[in-house]
Amino acid sequence: MVLAIRRITVLLFWCLLASFAYSQENISRVALWTDSLSKKQPQQLVYLQLSKGVYETGEDLWFKGYIMNARYNEPSAADTTLYIQLRHALSNQLIRQEKILIHNGFADGHLIIREDVSPGDYILMAFTAGSFLNDQEEFKAFRKLRIMKRINPKLAVNASVKRINTEDKKEIELTVGTSSNKLPVKGADVLASIFVDRIYQKTIQAVTGADGYATLKFRIDDPFKNTFLDIKTSYQKEDISNMITLPAIANDNFSIKFFPEGGHLVAEQVNVVAFKVSKQYGKPYDLNGILLENGKPIDSIKSTYGGMGKFNFVPRTGKVYAVKMGHSEILQQLPEIHKTGIVLKVLRQNEKAVVFLVTKSNSIPDQDIIISAQVRGTVYALYKGEMRNDTLLFNLPKDKFPQGIVEVTLYNSAMIPLVERLVYVNFDQKINISVEPSQSVYDRKDKVVLNIRASNEKGEPVIAHLGLSVYDDLYKNQEDFLNIISYTQLYSQIRGEIINPDYFFDENNKNRAQSMDLLLMTQGWRKYIWGKHDLLKTTKGQKIISDQVEGTMSGKSGLPKMLLAFTPEKMGFGDPIQISSPGKFKISKEQMLLANQGYFYIKPLGSDEIVKKTKIVLSDPFGAIDSILGQKKVVYPLIARKDKTDTLKVLPNIPGLITLDEVVINGRGTGAVNLQRDKYMAKLDSTARFSGNSDFVGTCGWLNCGSCGSGSKPVEGGAYTQYKDGRVPWHGSFKNSDVIKKAYEYPKYTDEDLLKMFNMHRVQGYVAGKVFYSPDYERKPEEKNIFDFRNTLIWNPEVITNEKGEAKITFYCSDISGKFIGNIEGLDVTGRLGQVNFNLMVKDGKEIK
Repeated sequence: MVLAIRRITVLLFWCLLASFAYSQENISRVALWTDSLSKKQPQQLVYLQLSKGVYETGEDLWFKGYIMNARYNEPSAADTTLYIQLRHALSNQLIRQEKILIHNGFADGHLIIREDVSPGDYILMAFTAGSFLNDQEEFKAFRKLRIMKRINPKLAVNASVKRINTEDKKEIELTVGTSSNKLPVKGADVLASIFVDRIYQKTIQAVTGADGYATLKFRIDDPFKNTFLDIKTSYQKEDISNMITLPAIANDNFSIKFFPEGGHLVAEQVNVVAFKVSKQYGKPYDLNGILLENGKPIDSIKSTYGGMGKFNFVPRTGKVYAVKMGHSEILQQLPEIHKTGIVLKVLRQNEKAVVFLVTKSNSIPDQDIIISAQVRGTVYALYKGEMRNDTLLFNLPKDKFPQGIVEVTLYNSAMIPLVERLVYVNFDQKINISVEPSQSVYDRKDKVVLNIRASNEKGEPVIAHLGLSVYDDLYKNQEDFLNIISYTQLYSQIRGEIINPDYFFDENNKNRAQSMDLLLMTQGWRKYIWGKHDLLKTTKGQKIISDQVEGTMSGKSGLPKMLLAFTPEKMGFGDPIQISSPGKFKISKEQMLLANQGYFYIKPLGSDEIVKKTKIVLSDPFGAIDSILGQKKVVYPLIARKDKTDTLKVLPNIPGLITLDEVVINGRGTGAVNLQRDKYMAKLDSTARFSGNSDFVGTCGWLNCGSCGSGSKPVEGGAYTQYKDGRVPWHGSFKNSDVIKKAYEYPKYTDEDLLKMFNMHRVQGYVAGKVFYSPDYERKPEEKNIFDFRNTLIWNPEVITNEKGEAKITFYCSDISGKFIGNIEGLDVTGRLGQVNFNLMVKDGKEIK
């Protein structure tokens, strides 16, 4: 059969309105409908950049938040407060939370990693009012990091696992070996906790013998679930934490899913079918299979990346098609074959356009069609035309689109979607960042000058807002596969886990475009968050947090006309809080900035009677976050690894999970650990304990002696005579058996008790800004005599290129030699994104010579 092919080019929306006047209403409906659906999605997107991937306790964790318009990737000023939480990756234990002021779409800050934080894997989460809604099923706005006690511990730990899986015995046998200076360590304490699917099960312990080894055995009920072992080894104040991940036992149960291009298989048409093969828990599986027609081989198929692949064939009416899985006898039947229908497929993609081919069955009558192409909920191109032949060829001009995922949908004249396809366009539409160090190799404490240039895909300079860090290679997190491009353009756009998101944006991967296309044809199918099919099922999410702290007041004797916001450091000064409506008020940004130590206080002003009976209720953004976050799935990028044997070696300088005391005491909780009482609360505590306490020690030495009537204040821990039954003592005779000499304890008040007692409320404000320390050895040469142990040489969250696209950054090396990794990433006002890594080599002066 000879097909008559008609070629068209998809035009911009505004051009079409003039060309097809009679169809303006339908065309406008497509754009307006898509726009209204897209407003159901969060309108802000948050990305976090970290100064490095591995931190030691006692260090500062530096970060930068990019708050973008979710549809255009431009910096957004819509939100003004960035809420940050540091949580343990496995137990979800909250370690610390802060509020950061957002300046026109950018926020930067730091968290102090206390010395008592246990080594392990953690996640730094970011929330804003416009990015965190109550109906999202997944949460991805975080970065994974690792915390260690020290990067090079003296105690070396080696662990291996043996699994026993029989009908009557299912065990994990863990062997832990310890050494120091290559000699076995006897008497090291080993605590091992087991988690199944991230749920804590139990902990056992052992002590290493003379050979330096200890063996621990766990019984496991379901070997087909993912299992994690948290191992803490301690010896002479040296603690090493390791994690072993045991993937679920391969049980030969793998699945293959088929994704016909355009959505359906149509008989007697050339169909392209993508497929994805996975084992348990979505782990990809490489496939060599055979396509069968009525049981007879007609073609071979093979996966090319991450268990994904595709093949072409023409299904015949009345035939049955299946895929035979490798050398097994497992057959997987293809989806239902429609007798008639329309097929949409990508023929090719070049620098200028994506070429599509639409074919239809002969029995389908000629009809009017509308083709829509949208990116992140914004329609960039529309075409209204006629399909008068069996085949239609059209081009999608790439220069009309931003970089990203394009959803192409073909509608009939009744506005019913017939077929759709996702394609990725314009990899090169980004900020190209180049870095030129002043030298190829540096001596310790040498001056480093970086010449940075930012340009667009045409080579034109751009003004970009960038973040820069240079850190010791040892502090790179090998399990973090995100940057601002891979997160914003892909990972946040497709639901579910994605293997190594950075892979698709690394220009060194020659097949990245083909692999991206497979990803969109398989995992992207009906999981693109801006896809109309998905948006039709989504209800408009409600905001659960706001940028401001809000409050209400109630009272039986009237309400105060004003509240006072103050900080303990400036007791003589305060900022009045206006009551906007009866009983309601909001705390301003300026008042949130009062809390340069983390908290400020508010107190009602008025008569004692009114103040005493006034009840104030404040909104709790972090409480709302915790409530909704528990309903969401935190989705991590997957790591592409080959299947491991049952023996897993753990490097001694790579720790893992939480320690035993956290598991037992706090590991299952959600409250932040080890919060210290601030100085002002300590002062209120002292006032309450002494001023509000009538206890005294009489001259006779008895506590609260009625005969003495008064005396000195008791001393905490001092032993004073009193009656056992608590009655008031009087001078006179008594029985020794009736009295006791007991150490005195003052009343213990919680922070909540004290705030209630003094009728005040404490509000967590914006965390105070802090400048990253960077020495200047030219200006202060005497500091060169001090050992410089910085493993992060520079952290600058505000590198802004000039009109020529240039910026110059100067800093100094430390006394640490070796390879240093540089990372620069950021965006410009148009929503272009950029990221680059570079290396610096620091050597001892003798090595350079």
